[in-house]
Parts: sequence; C-alpha cells; structure tokens
Amino acid sequence: MSAPSNAAMVELPVDSSEYKLRKQLLLLATLVLSVTYVAGLEPPGGVWKEDYGAGDVRAGGSILRSTHRPRYLAFYYCNSTALVASLVVIFLLLLKKPTRVQLAVLRLVMVLDLLGLMGAYLAGSCQERPATVYAASLVLALSAYVGVHILQALYHSQVQQATEEAEENPPFGVFKAKERRKVVLLLATFAVAVTYVAGLNPPGGFWDSAAAAHGYRPGESLMEAHHKGHYRMFFYCNTTAFVASLYIIVVLLDKNLSARNAQSIALYVFVLGALLGLVAAYTAGSCRDTDCSVYVVSLFGAVLTFVFLVMGMVMMASKCFPANNCVNGGEQSGQTSSGQGNTVLITLCVSCKCASVNGGEQSGQTSSGQGNTVRIARADTTDTVDQAAKKVKSLVLLLANLAATITYQAGLDPPGGFLPDDRDGHSAGDAILLWKQPARYKAFFYCNSIAFVASVVAIVMVQNVKLVKSHTLLAVMVLDMFALIGAYAAGSCRDLMTSVIVVALAAAVLLYVVVQVPFFMLRSPGTSGTLLPEKKHKHLLLLAILVATITYQVGLTPPGGFWINEDQRLRHHAGYAVLLDSYPRRFKAFFYCNTASFMASIALILVLVNPNLHRRLAIRCYPLYACQVAGLFGLMGAYAAGSARSLRTSVFVIVGAVIALITLNITLFDSFKPDEPQEQHGPRDEVETKYRDEVYAKR
Repeated sequence: MSAPSNAAMVELPVDSSEYKLRKQLLLLATLVLSVTYVAGLEPPGGVWKEDYGAGDVRAGGSILRSTHRPRYLAFYYCNSTALVASLVVIFLLLLKKPTRVQLAVLRLVMVLDLLGLMGAYLAGSCQERPATVYAASLVLALSAYVGVHILQALYHSQVQQATEEAEENPPFGVFKAKERRKVVLLLATFAVAVTYVAGLNPPGGFWDSAAAAHGYRPGESLMEAHHKGHYRMFFYCNTTAFVASLYIIVVLLDKNLSARNAQSIALYVFVLGALLGLVAAYTAGSCRDTDCSVYVVSLFGAVLTFVFLVMGMVMMASKCFPANNCVNGGEQSGQTSSGQGNTVLITLCVSCKCASVNGGEQSGQTSSGQGNTVRIARADTTDTVDQAAKKVKSLVLLLANLAATITYQAGLDPPGGFLPDDRDGHSAGDAILLWKQPARYKAFFYCNSIAFVASVVAIVMVQNVKLVKSHTLLAVMVLDMFALIGAYAAGSCRDLMTSVIVVALAAAVLLYVVVQVPFFMLRSPGTSGTLLPEKKHKHLLLLAILVATITYQVGLTPPGGFWINEDQRLRHHAGYAVLLDSYPRRFKAFFYCNTASFMASIALILVLVNPNLHRRLAIRCYPLYACQVAGLFGLMGAYAAGSARSLRTSVFVIVGAVIALITLNITLFDSFKPDEPQEQHGPRDEVETKYRDEVYAKR
C-alpha cells in the first residue's frame, strides 16, 4: 500500500476552521458590519447642534473633525475599512464550495477587518496620552500575535492526530473542542460589538457647544470632566474587554487548539479578562459614586448565593425523590383485529421524564394475532442527555449573550438621557432620571444590573455540562427574565400607575400561557403526545429572543428622544419623552403595543427555555402560537405608531404589516398543525412473501 501523497495531506478549504465555524463567523461579521455602519453615521465626539463662525462649523457636522482632524480621518478610514471587509467576509463565507484562493482571500480580508476595527477604536476612543499609550500597546501586541499566528500557519500542513483524538474524546463533564469553540466565539462576538460601541460613545455624552464654558472643550466627554476616576476605569476596562475579545477570536481560529497546549491556557485567560473587563466597565460607567459601584459588585455575590442555594435545593430534591424508570402504558393501547395480540411498550425514562419512542400515542394493531408481542424500547441515556444539553446550551447561550448586551448598553445609556450642564447638585453627564425620580432610577438600575450579572453568570455556567443538565442554569435564566421585566417597568414609564399596568400585563400574559397550554391539551387529547419539532421550537424561541431584545431597547429609549430642560410654561419635564407631549395618543399606542410585544416574548422565552415544561405540556398547541402572533402584531403596531407622525403614513405601514403577518400566519398555522399519523407496516410473514414473489414472477 503506497504512502499518502502530499496533496492528500493538504487541508481542504471546507475543512478549515473558518468554514467549520461558518455560522459563528457570519454572526460576527454581521455584528461588526452593523456597529461600524452606526459608528460611521454617529461618529465619536458627537455632532454640532448649531452653526458657529463664518460657515466653518455647520450643524450636523462631526465635532471631532473640527477639533482633531487627523484623529477623525484615521477613525473614518479604519471604520470604513472594517465595514467593507465585513461585507466581503460575509460574501466569502456564503460560498458552499470555496477554493484555496478564496480561502486565502478570506483570511486576508479577516485580518484587514481586524486591523481596521482596532484602528477605528484606537482613533475614536482615546483622547489623552496615557489612554492612547495603553490602547496602542494592546493593539500592537494583538497585531504581533496575529503576525506570528500567520507565520505558524504557513509552515503547518496538518493537525496532529493526538489533538484530534483529544477533541473527539473529551473527559466527562466537558464539551468537545468544537462545541467549546462555538460557545466562546459567541461570547467574544457580542463582547466585541458592545465594547466597540461603548468605547466610541462613552456614558454621559459629549459637550456639543463651540463655547468652552465651565472648562469644557467641544467633543469632550462630560463624564471625564466631572468623574475622571470612573471614566478612566471604564475606559481601561472596556478597552481590555474589547482587545481580549479580539484575542479570543484569533485564538479560536487556530486548528491546533487543544486542552493541553499553551494557547488553550491563554484562551481561558482572555475569556476571564473579557468577562471581568465587561463587569468592571459596567460598574464604572453606570455609576457616579463609590457606594453605587460597591452595590453593583455585591450583586455578584447575591446572584452566586442564589445559584448555590438552587444547587443545594436540587441536590436535596434528587436525594429525597430519586429518579426511577417508569413504564408508560396508560396512554398506549394495543388492539388486535383477529383476537389475541397485545402490544406492550416499555420506555426507559431519563431524569424522571418519560420519553415516548415514536412521539405520539401508540396504537398497535396486529393482523394475524398469533400470541402476545412485547417490544422494549431502550433509550441511550448518555446520548439523549448529551443531545438535550447541547440544544439547551446553544439557546441559553444566545439568550444570555443578548441579555448581557442590551443590559450593558442600557446601564451605560439609561432612559431619560443625561444632564447637559450642572443642576441642583448634579453634574453634567449624570442621568436625568436620577435627578428627577431617584427611586424609579434606582429600581431600574438595580433590576438592570441583576439581569446583567445573571447573564454573565449564565455564560460562565454554560461552559460546564453538569450545570447545563441541572435546573440551576434554568433558575438563573428565569431570574434574568424577571429582572428584565422589572427594569422595563421602571425605566419605560414615569408614573406609578403605568408601571403597575406594565407589571399586570406581564403577569396576565404569563398566566395566559401557563394556564391555556394544559387547558388546550386537555381539550385536545389527540395531540397530547405530540411535541413541537426541534427546528420549530428553536425558531420560535429565536424569534422570541430577538423581539424581546428589540422591544426592550426601544421601550427604554422611545422615538423622538427626551426633554433635557424643564419648561413650566410649556409643561415640558426633563427626562420625559418628547413624543408624549407632542403626540400623546400616538405615544400611548406605541408604548402599549411595544410593551405587549415585549411581555409576550418574555413569556414565550420562560416557557420554551424550560425543556421539562415544554416536554410535559406538549408545546404543539395554539396558545403559544397565538401569543407569538400577538407579539408580532404588537411589534408592527409599535413601529407604525413610533416611526410616523401622520395618520396616513401609519395606515400604510399597518396595511403592509397586516399583509405580511397574514402570510406569516398562514405559514405558521400550517406548520403547527398536528402531523397526520402515518400507516406503519409490520414485517410480512412467509405466506405473504411467497405470494408476492409469485405475483412478481408472473408479471
């Protein structure tokens, strides 16, 4: 037998790390495209509000371009390079059969994208020399690492067999290397996007006046002027998280990564640095005093205490009520057409869940009743649990990352905006809601902080298979969702009655889902055993997560912005929505439609993220589908009311939304119909086989 040729040893483009992680890199390129697009339209430093001078400064122009033109040009061209490179990366990743040339181009464009993103962050976020030196040193170190990584890849032709065996046979309780890469890469993706935006637009806003009043300079961060210590801590921690996330992405693309080499150890260090940097940046950027920062840090202890408490309760419950195998024979009937055959189906249960083999009610019919037939269906316990843990891991990880992203942004840019100048003992850059309604701001801030901390804890817990299989991770995500509801109720409205209505609406939607699902299943016994297919369940949960993310952000920052000044004559209140005073009925329509959509999505997430609940209640039922359709109608209604200012335009938008939702309604209605039972043919006996063979021979 001849030795393998050198061509066989060369890595195929489809087998490269870039195309094996195609989905994750597509998400990364899409997010980079979105943040660079927004950063180009809203450059760092803000824009001029009025015309100044003899036409030199025009309203709407970039302040950074007028004050630091070289920095602005460096930011603009680097940001544009990252944007265009992301488009090219998306195009190349969509190729089904890439060539070696296309793979080489993809790697080159990814390097350009990385360098452009780092250059834009460095030019747009650094204002002082120490900050510039710190950020530049991290960027140069990462650039050197990328260069060494490329040189090593040029001389490396194949992956060692020991590494492959270690990846395919990981120790118990640890995900495979491919799964670990997906988990960590998703974390790095969202961390890069959120830290890039926060670095270019720090909390507190910018001084947007040409007059250097009160010691401010145009384009200067208001938080830096009044809270220099908090601002520096925020900048250094946010920059650390940003660069660490980029390090993670570069390390994960190395095919030689294993659990035993130095790169894997460095990967854990980078993950820890990114998480700690995010937490520290959130603590410094969302608070203006030391006491508040201490309270935020103490929330980690509270959430971890909650986690250990739930773990203890689960362990005690498992000892008191051990899992036993159960025989599911009540719902299954065996009928015979000629008399004496009975069919018994014994299903082994995993973790107190009776898993049906064929997914529905078994109606066994025998045509030749020649005795009793016993069928024993043995489920592979390990494979079933590992597969369920993998599916739960991916969905929970996406939910936790999105929740951490929106709560991080909401904490740094709270509802109501920031004070443009010093007022009543508060400094410029402080939250207006804290000045006007301190109790409401604290309720929003701590609920939002709990949701952020719970999301970070969930991201860490997902790394361990045992925690994914337990109920502890589910309890943390439920805490996360309820904290989001509390933050939304406190931050989206300004009076107690409206907040009560929001909470009541959340309770009503959740109660409807929890009550109607078993009620529907009792009324429809024919579908009680049918479960929602995994793809439909995943798509429904993904849609609910995206709708909840959008409505949470829009509810806290409604269209039209907020008043920043008090005007008793016109009855304008600082921190209140401008749309509420200008178009009160339109704002109420927007607010309640958006709130209904948010609450419906949260209720669906709470039900769908629980595998035990959706298996026992058999989620193939119409109440959840109706709840999701109501959420989509609410989203469209909020868009129609908030995006237009005339009735005619809103009517056009609503008509288009109704047509789109009717089409979606028909599609989803058909997909949620119970599958028709297919006729199952048993094995043919010898007489039937001999007869058919004779018929075929005659033909």
